[in-house]
Amino acid sequence: MPVKLVFGEGAGGDVSAEMSELGCRMALVVTDEHVATAGGAFDKLIRGLGPRLGGVFRGVTQDSGYTVIDEGAKMAADAGADCVISVGGGSVIDTGKGISVVLKNGGSIRDHMGVNILAGPQTPHIVLPTTSGTGSEVTNVAVIYDSGEKRKKNLLDHNIFPNTAVLDPEFLVHLPPAITASTGMDAVTHAIEALHSVMKNPVSDSLAMQALRLMGQWLPVAWAEPGNLAARGHTLVGSNLAGGAFSNAMVGLCHAIAHGLGGVARVPHGLANSICLPHVMRFNMEEDPQLYDQVAEALGLGSGEEAPGWVLDMARRMELPTTLKDAGVAEEALGEVAEAAMTDGAALYNPRPVFEPEEIMPLLRMIWAGE
Repeated sequence: MPVKLVFGEGAGGDVSAEMSELGCRMALVVTDEHVATAGGAFDKLIRGLGPRLGGVFRGVTQDSGYTVIDEGAKMAADAGADCVISVGGGSVIDTGKGISVVLKNGGSIRDHMGVNILAGPQTPHIVLPTTSGTGSEVTNVAVIYDSGEKRKKNLLDHNIFPNTAVLDPEFLVHLPPAITASTGMDAVTHAIEALHSVMKNPVSDSLAMQALRLMGQWLPVAWAEPGNLAARGHTLVGSNLAGGAFSNAMVGLCHAIAHGLGGVARVPHGLANSICLPHVMRFNMEEDPQLYDQVAEALGLGSGEEAPGWVLDMARRMELPTTLKDAGVAEEALGEVAEAAMTDGAALYNPRPVFEPEEIMPLLRMIWAGE
């Protein structure tokens, strides 16, 4: 976790100082339409950058792909930017990572997809997350949508860790309750899967346990009270810790399925994780009923057997859909989702080994119907 962390209410108004520390003079701000028009903290950020603002690229969409990244990189180059500032959720931050790569190396982001193939540091990248979900501000992966193949693909490289993450709870107060809920459940999924990945270790366990404590206590408060800065701050830290946990331990089958659902059926990532997680936990527990005892410890439950029910109750409490059917996924798409999940690297780290799409079809049907 080589990312410098800055935390505090109003910290986003002084990003220019972080640029100076990185030796940068001109920035491209990367965001989406919702954040760019929300006012408040975003406007404060723009004012604070002053003459160091080379432009605002607001073309990021849900699970943005190659074309969006290339367009953003061209805008950055035309503006003479030597720094990328991402302000948004996971899609925005991953787009910013891609732009920093293309700005440094030229060509298209398609030319640089792979695992640890980049030579040296990329264009300096400062991140201001506007959701408490992905933890992408402290990860070395960018998930990029390939519209031709209807697949989410990973750019995984130690050289794409952002340089600085500014955690300012003021950037979250305009987040709608439904997005607070779904992105928050993404962070919960990161923590739970990191705790039970085959790559788990004492460091990742420590981060994941504290992330669960924070998300379990404060996510419902942030959902119910959007302007509660204490709740927003605690969930920002919880999401950050969960991102650090899975960066060092990886995730599992729930994420593999969620990536498949995002690519095939365009289900938002946090919602897909929220729907799938309790069912995947029960699937994994068939081989080890005590598997989730650490989750129970972090959440104050009696035993790990109660953990899947806690996840489901949390989703219901925040009024999220709890079946793929309710999320608008066609039952006929499940076979393609299974194929996509089994080609996703996250499946390799699941505590219960799975190898073939047929092995998870009964699970997917259960997730679809909510049985």
